[in-house]
Amino acid sequence: MRLKTTWNGAFWNGLFLSGLTIWFSAQPAISQNEQCPEIAEEDTTENVIDELLDDDECEEPAPDTESEDNVIRLIVTAERRAEDAQEVPISLTTFSETQIEDADITSLDDTADRTPNFTFFPSGGSRTAAFYSLRGVTNFNAFSRDAVGFFVDDVPYDFAAFIDQDLFDLERIEVLRGPQNILYGRSSAGGAVNIITRRPTNDFEFNAAASYGSFDDFETQLSASGPIIEDELLFRLSGSYGTQDGYVNNTFLNEDIDGGQSFTGRGQLVWTPTEDWEILLNATFGDYREGAAPYVVVDDEPFDAESTLSGFNDLVNNAQSLRVEYDTPALQLTSITTRRFSSQNAAFDQDGALANILINAPDFSSQVFSQELRLQSPEAQERLQWIAGGYFETSTFDNERDFISGDANPVPQQGTASADGDVNSRSLAAFGQVSYEVVDNLTLTTGLRYENTRATSDFTQTFTLPDGSASFPILEINDAEVTDSVLLPRFA
Repeated sequence: MRLKTTWNGAFWNGLFLSGLTIWFSAQPAISQNEQCPEIAEEDTTENVIDELLDDDECEEPAPDTESEDNVIRLIVTAERRAEDAQEVPISLTTFSETQIEDADITSLDDTADRTPNFTFFPSGGSRTAAFYSLRGVTNFNAFSRDAVGFFVDDVPYDFAAFIDQDLFDLERIEVLRGPQNILYGRSSAGGAVNIITRRPTNDFEFNAAASYGSFDDFETQLSASGPIIEDELLFRLSGSYGTQDGYVNNTFLNEDIDGGQSFTGRGQLVWTPTEDWEILLNATFGDYREGAAPYVVVDDEPFDAESTLSGFNDLVNNAQSLRVEYDTPALQLTSITTRRFSSQNAAFDQDGALANILINAPDFSSQVFSQELRLQSPEAQERLQWIAGGYFETSTFDNERDFISGDANPVPQQGTASADGDVNSRSLAAFGQVSYEVVDNLTLTTGLRYENTRATSDFTQTFTLPDGSASFPILEINDAEVTDSVLLPRFA
């Protein structure tokens, strides 16, 4: 069971306007063809209306006709330009700000539950490694190249252990199903997930939400936004905090196995020095301290387990991005610079039993830097739309893992098998796409992306005795290199 409440700084204004609307609705209607009656001084109610409207004459009601303003339109940037979601020629599921709040979407798991052909499988009760499937394309190996592109405010997220994070203060979510290689790169063979957070506002606002559920599951979100220099320099601060007791009790150590707490934050600055320029600085961080995914025997006590180690899983990340846009009636120029760091440190009782057999202790870290430049047609240009750009990315992935064999094993097997691998990669890409509307409701699109990738890897594996007195090399690989180039076309 979960209870949730939401509050924002516009509450009292909204309450006053709602009450005023109801009060006006209760007043007698005046025919459009009738003259306004004389307002008697002694009629207190009518005098109040007169003061509120500050008008001595009655206004004629607007004609009861439909207009385009009554149609709800959701603007998305799935193809790197702002357009109506109904006009995007790809398989697309979108969630607006209102839909996200109403459905309480705070994770990729929540998003997948409401998206056709998209599934997301968190790792038990922790964020150890998530598995997903989008239109049948999966990351069947947690260490393989991602088959789906995940982006938060244009920052690319990779590796299964780093994408399962809390989502908060969102403007919209876009799930693009099917290959998106031209605009999103070769790691988007199955599709792409765009997560767009709320932008700074020119009016001061404050929002808060809190929820409480079983097992002391408490979550809260806060955000504040407003101008530093009106119409020129705006800010937004937001964050979330969550804590939860574990569902599973380790009866051997008399403590919870899963559960934990999380703390996230984001800060944004938007500077518009002129009408043509917009500069957005975005910085975010997340700190998740959780218990390990429990191993539970299927019996009459599904919330009890016995283990010599309850374990833990700590995930820490931070990201920064700088987006510069130059928008003129002739063209649009966009530069996006991003940096992201993520790390995971954990320990699990691999055998899930009272015997001290095997402990799995991974320690991963990843750092990604990317730069993208895009030149494209202006939004006002409808029939012929084009985009061209380049992309550069460097990444470093450090994979350290210890397998600790305890005293329940035969003596020769007792000790620590350590693996240490480093992968450094570099990607270069150039892309272009052109769309032409031949007639109404018929648009031809063609595109091409060239991508060159180079990756180098070092790997060592050793075995160390329990007392640390000796260490033996098992495997060593130095400067292994893989280079690949590919052309990715599109016709639609």
